[in-house]
Order: sequence, then C-alpha cells, then structure tokens
Amino acid sequence: MEDDHMVVNSSAIRVEGLRVEYHEYRRDRVFSLGTRQTIVALKDVNFTIEIGEHVAIIGRNGSGKSTLLQTLAGMLRPAEGLVEVSGRTLFLSGVDPGFDSELTGRENVRQLAPAYGVLPDQVEPFTESVKQFTELGEAFERKYAGYSGGMKGKLGFGFISDLRSDVLMIDETFGAGDREFKKKSKARMNAMVSEIPTLVMCSHGMNLVTSICERGLVIDRGRLVFDGPISEAVAHYEALTEDSIHWIEFPYQKKRINDDALVFDFEAEFPIVENMRIVIHDNKLKQFIFVEELEERDSFSIPLSSLPSHLDVVFKIQQFKENKWHDASRYCRLTPHDTK
Repeated sequence: MEDDHMVVNSSAIRVEGLRVEYHEYRRDRVFSLGTRQTIVALKDVNFTIEIGEHVAIIGRNGSGKSTLLQTLAGMLRPAEGLVEVSGRTLFLSGVDPGFDSELTGRENVRQLAPAYGVLPDQVEPFTESVKQFTELGEAFERKYAGYSGGMKGKLGFGFISDLRSDVLMIDETFGAGDREFKKKSKARMNAMVSEIPTLVMCSHGMNLVTSICERGLVIDRGRLVFDGPISEAVAHYEALTEDSIHWIEFPYQKKRINDDALVFDFEAEFPIVENMRIVIHDNKLKQFIFVEELEERDSFSIPLSSLPSHLDVVFKIQQFKENKWHDASRYCRLTPHDTK
C-alpha cells in the first residue's frame, strides 16, 4: 500500500490499481460484540485523464461511480492504489454548497466564497454576480431560512456555477427554478464547462453527458468495464442495463406545478427510456387517477384541471419489462408554484 494516496502530477488525473473499501459492523445477538465485514466498492481501477478532457463516469445505481468521483476529489481514502491530481479541484454535489439558514443570501455568499477559493478582492464582485444571475431581488437580503425550495435552488446554482477551478468534478446534474430560469441555467452551465480545463462528471442523463463530454468511463460492480468515446460508452452502458429496470432519481423532493400545469422536462429533470409511463395516485381517494405512457418525447404536461383541487397526490415512473409494469422511481409529491 502506498503511504501517500493523493499527490500532485503533471497530468490532470491518473489512477492506478485503485481499490476502495467500506466496513460494516454486524451483530447476530443483542450482547454480541459483532464482526467487521469488508465491502469492496471499487477494485483494480486504472485510467488517466489528460488536461483539457471532459469525461463522464456512468453506471447503474450502486455500481461505484459516485464512490470513484468522491475518491478522485479526495473525500475517500483508497485501501490500495494511487490517485494523482494536478491543479485546484472543485467537487460539486447538489445545489447547497453549505448555506447557513440564519444568514441572508448575501451574507451566505460572502462567507462561503473564500472557502471555495474566491480571492478577497473578488468577493464583492462575485457576490453581485450571483445576485444578478439568481434574480432574487430583495429576497437576496433576507434570511435563507425563509426561502422557498426554488429560491434556495437558484441561490445555490448561482453560487456554484460562478466558481472556477482547474479540475471540476460534478456528481449528478443540478438546476433550479422555472422553465425560463432553467434555460438560463443551462447556458450558464455550458459557459462554466467551456472555461474549465478538465471536467469529470457522474450522471444518469445520457443526453447531458453526450452533449458535454467526449469520453466515458463505464463502472459496473466496482470495476471499470469500458473506457472510450462517449457514444460507445453510452452504448455499452445501455447494453448492461438492457435486462434491468432503468431506475430514475428525481432531482427534487417535491415536484412544483408551473403555469397551471404539471410539466416534465425530460432533458433538464431526468431521462426516460422506452416503455415507460407516469402513474398518479390520489391519496384521499386512495386510487390511481392518471396513467400515461411517455414514449419518446422531450417533455410532457398535465393540465391542472386534470388533477384534484386538494393536490394530495403522488406520482411515480414505471417501466414495462418481462410482460409487466415495474416501479422505476420512488413516489414524489406535488407542491404549488414557488414565487421568486
């Protein structure tokens, strides 16, 4: 085993013989001391990423892709092998960089900016840039605790997308706000990516990774099973998942109703594959009230008039496999439109 697992090298990232383990303590009886069980998350992973490459790490849930990204970012220590990284690294996961609920939006941005590498003389310009982009107006001067979910997402995305580094690592996609803000966020994200020398990202969104990355690493059961052009990597991943359920992780805890309709943007929110449908359940009637096959489309909307006025409903995605419908997501609740 190497003594120093994270060192600086001339290439962007180099990984050799990487093995990552987790340990669990299990007890068979109440008064048992228990035993330690080793779970291998990654094993014998080797690859090099050159400066300037944009690389996607893709794989099924539990395959080890997020573990790999966290190890590259220095958040997890390898059991074996070596990880070499060159330059300042920024790891992003979600849209909350660590905001304090008792501080205002402005105070949060000012306080966190230096921790993310913003130089002292750039803190104020950075703060004003975030304020302008988020379109929060006077809410920028209010306590974060009073923000709606959409406002928190806007502030987080505005902060994160204005940061710069030598190596950017992103775990899943992030975005917030209404349809117009999502378009603005997508443009900002593209600008951010174009200015970052080296990008490594994890995502279930195949449309997103193919539009941003030129190379893909496919992880399956803790091993690197493919390394090559992104189109071939996606094809390899789809072949792996052909006989399994394509599980969807919603990028929100509750789904907002916009403009008197329940609108799904499958490019910005989550990807769908063939043989999927949406199912809506009325919790008061205790029965399903809406079922619609999604087919291949970029978006889908349900008029508010088609939903019960109490809005005590939940929805989920299902996929048709082996002659029956299987759940392909958790249930998600609805919430009224956020105000800016």
